[in-house]
Amino acid sequence: MQNDLKKQQILNIRLEVANSLGKAYKKGSIAVCQKAVKSDINWKGYCSSNFSTDYSELTECNKETERCEYCCDKEFGDVHLEEKASCLKQVCKKAEDNPNGRWVWKEEKI
Repeated sequence: MQNDLKKQQILNIRLEVANSLGKAYKKGSIAVCQKAVKSDINWKGYCSSNFSTDYSELTECNKETERCEYCCDKEFGDVHLEEKASCLKQVCKKAEDNPNGRWVWKEEKI
């Protein structure tokens, strides 16, 4: 009985570590964020496709107001800081006329 409990605790710790490593090493796509922030429908789709198994995360995603930052943070783990910065630069354009310096998405003219 005692051994079974210890084995279960070890498995739980392994799962937590694996999940943490998976998030840290995640390398997503800037294009996903570019599409997701364009409309509310796209954002709902992004949230549903990425967080359908975690209700609290899904709810948090759907309520998010800083969408471009949130998306770039979720698409690129902490190991891929350069890619995350590139995502922020490409997807989240800082408005010069915005005095509080918040990130605002602006579509880039091509």
